[in-house]
Amino acid sequence: MCLQTCYPLNYLPCQLKCHINPIQDQIKANKPVRKLPAFLGILCLLFGCRPQHQPVKDHKTDWIYQVDSLLMPFWMSADAVGNPPGNFPAYRYPDGRAIDPKQIDWSILSPEYTQYYLGNTDSLRRDFIRVKSRQVYGYCIAYHITGNEAYLVHARQGLDYLISKGVYRDSSAVSFWDKDGLAQPERLQRNTQDLAYALLGPATYYYLTRDPAMLDLVLQVHNFVWREYYEKSDLQENSKLMAWVRENFEGAGTQNKELLAPLDQLNAYLLLVAGIAPDSLHRELGDRAGILAHSIHDNFYNPELNIFWSGLNQKSLDGDTDFAHSIKTFWMLYTTAKLTQDKDLENFARGGAEKLLDLAYLKESGSWASKYADTTLKLDRNTMAWHQAELDQMAATLSFEDTVFYSRYLVHTYPYFEEYMIDHKNGGTYWGRMEDGKILEVGFRSGWHMANFHDLEHALIGYLSTANYYGDAITLYYAFDRTVDPENEKVKPYHYYAPILEIERSDFQDPLLSGLTKMKVIFGTIE
Repeated sequence: MCLQTCYPLNYLPCQLKCHINPIQDQIKANKPVRKLPAFLGILCLLFGCRPQHQPVKDHKTDWIYQVDSLLMPFWMSADAVGNPPGNFPAYRYPDGRAIDPKQIDWSILSPEYTQYYLGNTDSLRRDFIRVKSRQVYGYCIAYHITGNEAYLVHARQGLDYLISKGVYRDSSAVSFWDKDGLAQPERLQRNTQDLAYALLGPATYYYLTRDPAMLDLVLQVHNFVWREYYEKSDLQENSKLMAWVRENFEGAGTQNKELLAPLDQLNAYLLLVAGIAPDSLHRELGDRAGILAHSIHDNFYNPELNIFWSGLNQKSLDGDTDFAHSIKTFWMLYTTAKLTQDKDLENFARGGAEKLLDLAYLKESGSWASKYADTTLKLDRNTMAWHQAELDQMAATLSFEDTVFYSRYLVHTYPYFEEYMIDHKNGGTYWGRMEDGKILEVGFRSGWHMANFHDLEHALIGYLSTANYYGDAITLYYAFDRTVDPENEKVKPYHYYAPILEIERSDFQDPLLSGLTKMKVIFGTIE
């Protein structure tokens, strides 16, 4: 009998689809099928058993191959880059087709999403800026890892489109264009998560290029957020901290006290820019990051459960109170502490992260649990792709100081991600898998909050940690603006620090990048 949690809804019988997907995808991608999983799959077809995750054999992950051959094909099609190029579609079906807001195929959506989007919102008809900005990030990081300038061209096209359409015109950032093409909502109704992720693309492009215009854009919006949304409170629980919205809009209210309000300021742009900004600005942004980090620690942390509440209005284990948001919070606090040399905060974040990684690791499958299932504190063993990415990234960050975090976790979780989270047929990643191995799909792949942000950040940090663990030199690609002197810039691998061994300069071929110099930077060991 088929479980309701088997997705997607399609023409194959549900149970059969769930059984054959892992093997079928490998065959269609011309990948060798491992003998043991294939044998187990045949038994399942014959006897009706439900597949269980098998521990993935350890191997050194080839991150360049993963980016170029497994992840980016989903993001390099004509549908992905949009019409005109740079107008990335907010929503795409799992097979990569762009969703036409005027002709939505509701039969593909899973039941709960059909009901949600046909309710009191026109969400599937909204063109979300955060999705486009995240896709810019993905192209930037794909170039950063591989040096393939086609990725950087698409990043530039995406930014040009957002800027030309006035997304940042009022020193804020539009949240979405509605079904009539109108910018929404009003300036003070925009929530701080949307504002933060609107800066993700520009901030990452600045990280690669040091384009002063991108820095100005980021600072204008950041200063607006800091001026209008942050209250210089005494950091007590009943303060609003970083406000979610300043004026009510739909379900977002001025009294909402949300973890994501301060957290995504750190995560989306502030720490990345603060780490490479000129000295005076470096100190100012670092100080602000420190204030937000301590606000999060003082208000949202639950020491009994060693997790962070997603909101203070109603503390519960539902919603975003999960291991992924909590480990991301530890990671951002740890990164802030490193940036500001705050040893107490660093020790807190490291200790909390170590405990959570130990709790969440599922040794039998080489994966991570998603959250506490309920108040009994039983683990939810369903695996979401972006949850796996966040937990991997914190383990990788700790592995730079102690390689045991790589040998204990990442030699297992990296192969698990590549085998079970990546869609080997269409490219990109699934939303996730259920505990029994069934693929989780909701009817669209990109859209809502999703793009390729988590996949590419995971690949970047995976590449850095794997090179570090095996003693390989780290090669990353930048594209400095020709007006910028590299000698005066802080060139570092993402949030981390490593000595530069060599720099090679060359020209780009595409005219759109003519104002930039391609820089291949070889780093030593991350410190």
